[in-house]
Amino acid sequence: MSSEQKDRICDDMDTQMMIENFQRQEQLKSTSPTLEQQTINDSNRNNQNDDNWEFVQNRRNNKKKNTGNNNIDHRLQPKELSKSSQSYSSSNQNRISSSSNSNQHQTNKSEYRLSITNYALDYASNYHFPPFKLDCYPKINGRKEGTRLINDLIKFITPGFLNQNPCFSKDIFVDLWWIDPEGNIQLIINSTDLYVYLCKKDRYPNQLNNVKINPIPPNHLPPQHTVIIKWVHNSFTDDDIRDELNMKFESIFFIESMHGTINEKNRHIKVEILEKKEYIKILNSGKINLGGQLYSVDEYLPSPRILICNRCNLPGHTKKSCRNSDVNICRRCGKPRSNVKEHMDCEIKCYHCQEKHLANDYKCKIIDKYRRELIDELKKHPERMPPEVQLFIPTEYRSDDRKKMIYNEKAYHQNQCIQQHHHYNRSDEAGWPLLKTNNTPVSTSVVSTNISMAIKTLSEELVEEKKRYEIIQKQIEEKYKNVVQTTNQVLLLVKQVQQTQETIISSMSKVLNQVIVPVCGKSLENLQLVIKKLKTRVRNIELDEVHELINNQISCINEAYKEFDRHQEELKMISYKQNEAMVTAMDNMIQLING
Repeated sequence: MSSEQKDRICDDMDTQMMIENFQRQEQLKSTSPTLEQQTINDSNRNNQNDDNWEFVQNRRNNKKKNTGNNNIDHRLQPKELSKSSQSYSSSNQNRISSSSNSNQHQTNKSEYRLSITNYALDYASNYHFPPFKLDCYPKINGRKEGTRLINDLIKFITPGFLNQNPCFSKDIFVDLWWIDPEGNIQLIINSTDLYVYLCKKDRYPNQLNNVKINPIPPNHLPPQHTVIIKWVHNSFTDDDIRDELNMKFESIFFIESMHGTINEKNRHIKVEILEKKEYIKILNSGKINLGGQLYSVDEYLPSPRILICNRCNLPGHTKKSCRNSDVNICRRCGKPRSNVKEHMDCEIKCYHCQEKHLANDYKCKIIDKYRRELIDELKKHPERMPPEVQLFIPTEYRSDDRKKMIYNEKAYHQNQCIQQHHHYNRSDEAGWPLLKTNNTPVSTSVVSTNISMAIKTLSEELVEEKKRYEIIQKQIEEKYKNVVQTTNQVLLLVKQVQQTQETIISSMSKVLNQVIVPVCGKSLENLQLVIKKLKTRVRNIELDEVHELINNQISCINEAYKEFDRHQEELKMISYKQNEAMVTAMDNMIQLING
C-alpha cells in the first residue's frame, strides 16, 4: 500500500467522496433540469483542425437552454481532481465565505471538490444549438395560443421541408419551446436538417392565426455544415473571399476569420454552407482556388464545452445545483455581486488562482485542470457520445497518440459495416460522400453519412437531372416552334412573291396580246398597202426592198408572238405546280405547329 493510499484512509477521503456522491445523486433526482446554464464559447480558440493555434481570450459567456438529463450514470463515478486543485478550491471557498460574511451574506462553508459528473460529460459530448426566436405581433399571452402557433408552423413548413429532404424519416417537431418575458416564442431544434432548413427567413409564413411572425434564426449553422479554409493570406480580405465563394457556391451562409488563428501572414477562414451537397463537394475536393491560389479545406470540429456555474464560476455544475455559494460571485473581482453596476469596471483578478484574468477564463489553472480531466474522461468513454458528434482535442490536451478528435468508434464501425454491404462505384469519389478511406474517421460527414444520406443524395441528383431534362426539352420545343413559324412565314412571303410575279406576267401578256402585237402588225400591214399604191401610181419608184423588209418584219412579229404564247403556257403550268407545293408545305407546317 502506497503512502498516498494510507493518507487517503487516514483522512477518510474515500468515505467522504461516497457520501458526497450519494447526496449529489439525491439532489439531482429531486431537482428538475434547469434552463439556465453558463458556457464558455471558445470556438475562436480551440475549434480548429490544426496543431499550431494561438492561445486567445475567451468570448463572452452565453446563457443556453438545458435539455440534458441530470440522472447519474453509475457506470462512471465522478472523478476527483488532484490535491493541488483541491487546495485551490479550499482556499477559494474560504475567501468566498469571508467576502460573503463581510456583505452580510451566508455561503456554504463546507469543503467542496470539483468532480466530473455524468451531467458535465453529457453536456461536453453534445452539440448545443442556439434557439430560434419568433417575434409575434400581437404578443403571445398563453401556452394554448403558443401551442396552436407551433403546430400551425410545423404544418406550414412540413411540405417544403420534405420536398427538400425526401429521405427524412423522423417526426418533424420542436424539441423545446417557451414564451419569453416579451411575449415572443423561442424554439430549440436539435435536428440538424430541420435546423438548417429554418435558418432561411423566406421559409417561414408571414402570419399564423392572425399573428404576424418575424423570424430571427441563429447567426451560425451547426458544425456539420461548416468547413475551414486554412492559411489564407491576410491580404485576401473576408469580403473578397465572400464574393468569390458566392460565385462558386449558391448556399454560402456565413464567412468569418477565426481569431485564434490570425498571425502576421495568414489565418483560417470558417465557412458555413446551407446545402449538404455543396458541403460534401467542397470537403471531397480537399482544395479550393481563391484568388488564383490553392488552399486546403478541412472540416470544422468543435472542442468539448465546459459547463460553468453562473453563481460560483466553477466548472462541472449549474447555478441551480450549486452548493458552493449562496450569492452570485463576480467573475472579475471575486466579490459578491449584489449590485451589478458596481462590478462593471471592477478589478480583474481571478479568485481561483489570483491571476489577472476572469474567473471563468480558460487560462485559470483550476478550469484548465478540470478541462484536461474532462477530455481524458471523454477519451476513456467515447461510447457516451452520439454517433454524429466528433469533438476536436486542443493541442495542449493531446496524449502520446496525438489523436486530434474524439468520436464514438463503435457507432462509426457499425456505419462502415452498413456501407460495405452495399455495392457502388468506389472509384467515383463524387458519387458517394466518403471523404477518406483509412480506418479512422477524419470528418463529421463520414460518420453521419449512412444509407438514408446516400438515398437522399441520389434522389436530389435525380430530381436535378429531371429538372434539367425538362428545361432542355422545353428549350428544344421552343426553338423548334420558332423554326417552324419562321419557315411558315418564309413560305408565305414566297407565295406572295409568286402571286405578284403571276400578276405581272398576266398583265404583260395582256399588253402584248391586246396592244403591242396588234398595233405593230396593223401598222406594218397599212405601210405595206401604202407602198403598193405608190408603186401603181408613181412610176420609176423603187420600193421593192422596202416592201420586202416590211414583209420580213411582219413574219418576225408573228413568230415572236407564237414563241411568247408558248412560253406563257409553260409559265402557267410551272406556277400551278408551285402553288400546289406551297399549299402542301404550309398545311404540313400548320399541322406541326398544332402538334
